[in-house]
Amino acid sequence: MTRFERRFEFDGRGGFVITDELQATTPRTFTTLVHADNAVSQDGAGRFSIDASGAKLNVRVESPEGAQARIEENVLTAPGPPGSVDKGERQVRGQRLAVSTTEPVTTARFRVRLEVAGSRERSRAGRKVTRRELEE
Repeated sequence: MTRFERRFEFDGRGGFVITDELQATTPRTFTTLVHADNAVSQDGAGRFSIDASGAKLNVRVESPEGAQARIEENVLTAPGPPGSVDKGERQVRGQRLAVSTTEPVTTARFRVRLEVAGSRERSRAGRKVTRRELEE
């Protein structure tokens, strides 16, 4: 890996865009991940959602075009005993969305839009939306 740049952009309407610019000297399959504490659902081509206790996050893969997306178990290492925190047991905690290039490449640009469901409609109503309203 010769370059990794990640940008977070807030759109002011309850959404974020995460852009990853990646580069390597030899061709490889690049993958970006979106982790969820609960389930990830596929809503259409390049469109997914995460429902967390009634709050819904819409996820849209904007690039690369034709990216391969798959929903997987999110497996992590739980904390181990003092002095060996990386020696804990492997546990499944929620799911993750893995978005990959379709073939090995030397450069890749991932662009993923995250938007709280309903936030765009609320902001279009022509009034300022409170944080409490976004959390409802």
